Amino acid sequence: MTKTTTPTTHHPRGRIMIDRAHTEEVTYLTAVAALRYYPGKEAQDPGYTLAEDVDWCLRPLTGLPDAVLADIRHFVQQAIIDPTENRVELQAQLNLIADE
Repeated sequence: MTKTTTPTTHHPRGRIMIDRAHTEEVTYLTAVAALRYYPGKEAQDPGYTLAEDVDWCLRPLTGLPDAVLADIRHFVQQAIIDPTENRVELQAQLNLIADE
């Protein structure tokens, strides 16, 4: 009989645990996107969309349940728009799913 392990990190949407390296990559990508973002960029830069930047930042989290990704997506988007105001909340969400 194969022994299975149950993740020990609790997320409000259920038990989730991923390698901390993936959450650190999300933090890094979000920082890069935030540095390149400015209000009005979508109007001034043809082809740019904030949604594509958010998708890029979330690539390391592929495979997570849609509900969890939706929660984190919101915090990534807010951190890109206003990193000073929203980085703590993003980090808290990522810590909920990161393996220690």
